[in-house]
Amino acid sequence: AIAESADGGTGDDDGATDDDDGATDDDDGATDDDDGATGDAPAVTVDAVRAGGRLAVAVTRDDAVVLDAGSGDRAFAVAEAWPDAGDGSPRSLSPDRVAVDGDAVWVALDEGDSGGARIARFDAAGERSATRSLEAGVDWLTVVDDAVVVAADGGPSVRGFDRDLGPRFALDVPAPNERPPVGGASGDDGETSGDDGAGRRVYLHRGEVVRALDVAAGEVAWEHAGLPASRPTAVDDRGIYGVGEESGGDGVESRPAIVAVGADGDGRWSAPLPEGVRVEELFAVGGRLIVVDDADLYGFRAAPGERWSLLG
Repeated sequence: AIAESADGGTGDDDGATDDDDGATDDDDGATDDDDGATGDAPAVTVDAVRAGGRLAVAVTRDDAVVLDAGSGDRAFAVAEAWPDAGDGSPRSLSPDRVAVDGDAVWVALDEGDSGGARIARFDAAGERSATRSLEAGVDWLTVVDDAVVVAADGGPSVRGFDRDLGPRFALDVPAPNERPPVGGASGDDGETSGDDGAGRRVYLHRGEVVRALDVAAGEVAWEHAGLPASRPTAVDDRGIYGVGEESGGDGVESRPAIVAVGADGDGRWSAPLPEGVRVEELFAVGGRLIVVDDADLYGFRAAPGERWSLLG
């Protein structure tokens, strides 16, 4: 929860309360700031947190509060920094429409009744350094290196902009309704590549097909079928991992398996799941794939090679 901070002090210089026994006027003896909130600033629910190297953003139902990531000090709120946005309030704000990149915060809001949207970039002081209006609404936005990638409402197209929101590319390609994962890593020379030399990828997963968007080139690098979007996926610098089916051979039914697809689009490996294991969530952590099945966790090695059993 976020609330305006209180200094925690009382009205008296020595810190004592008006009562001789040190209790407040409340029957329970608790002070007004025991819970860290003031009486006139109720706590609000945080839907998500977006963080970068210098800034963190707490996204609520109708605002986004920007904090200094090092100190936790409040920097600004979007509602006060952008009072003329869209229909006059950031009611259309959602976690997938907020991104943090270094000392910049990116926000997309609906633009009144027009059906369009407006995108803005804020610096750490809450100053708007770039804005752009779009004719269609925005499902999500993400920042990859020096590009802002935006999906139009409903997923019929994906557009890319530079940091000043000048156009870079526009693609007619199915896109997910929620913000997609990004894979690849930046090298020491500033170039971006994964282990196989492929550039940064935004993995657009919809239906049974995942498409890898090469942000630098502004094009779809490859497509891979057989990874249903309804099942969990995970991403690292090597590529994308999902839940597919592995053929059991002649006369043998296929069975669920973890499937690894490289950043270049080539299939890397597949590993059958143990009998009865259901993948509720999937994470790529430190060279391992973690499968979550209710209260149980299972681990796979993410490196190439045969996998006859799960890690202990």
